[in-house]
Amino acid sequence: MHKGMNGITTTKPNEVFDFTFVFPDINAEYASKFDSFWAEHEKYFLEEMNSYGTAINYESLSTISTEQSKRDSSLMPAALALSRSGEIIGVAFVKLVKMDVSLLFGSHAYHQTMYIRKEKRKAQFFRLAYPLYKAFFNGFTSESCPRDSRARYLIAENINPSMRKPSMRYAKSLGFRLLGKHSLGSETWILPLLPPGCKQKG
Repeated sequence: MHKGMNGITTTKPNEVFDFTFVFPDINAEYASKFDSFWAEHEKYFLEEMNSYGTAINYESLSTISTEQSKRDSSLMPAALALSRSGEIIGVAFVKLVKMDVSLLFGSHAYHQTMYIRKEKRKAQFFRLAYPLYKAFFNGFTSESCPRDSRARYLIAENINPSMRKPSMRYAKSLGFRLLGKHSLGSETWILPLLPPGCKQKG
C-alpha cells in the first residue's frame, strides 16, 4: 500500500483502487461521479441501513448538497474509493446530527457510515473497507479539517456481521469505544473529537 496524490492507493493484479478524502468541499468532478453513483445505489443504501436498526433513520436525511446553507441537513460523502477508471466503488459518509443533551455528548455529533458496491464485497470487502476508512479518518481528524466545533464526538456504525471482530480491534486502535448494540445487528462506536485545529491521535 502506498499514498498517491489524492489519497491512499492499493494495488492488486488486474485491479487498482484509489482512496481520497473529499469533505467538506467535494469538487465538481467527484460531485458528478457521486451523483451517478447515488442515483444507482441510494435505494439499496437506505434499505440496507434501515434494515439493521441503526441509530439514525436514514430515510429522513437529505443527500449531498454543495450549498453551504444546506450542509447541516445533508448526508455528505467524506471519502471515496474509486477504480482506476474513475468509477466510485465505495463511499464513507458523514452527517452532522443534533444530540439529546441529556446523553451528555453535547449538542451535536458527527455520524459516519460506509457503503460499498455489493458486487465488490464478497471478494474484496476488506481490501476496500479499511483503506477507505483510513482515508476518511486521517482526513476527518486532521488539524486542517473544517469540522463543526459544536460536534464533540464521531459516531460510527458497523452493520456488517463479518466485520465485527476485525472492526472491533481496528476501532479500539483508533480510540473508539463501543457505545451499544442494536437488536437487528448493528453496532455503534463513539470517538471523542478534539477541537478543530488540534491533532487527533490514531
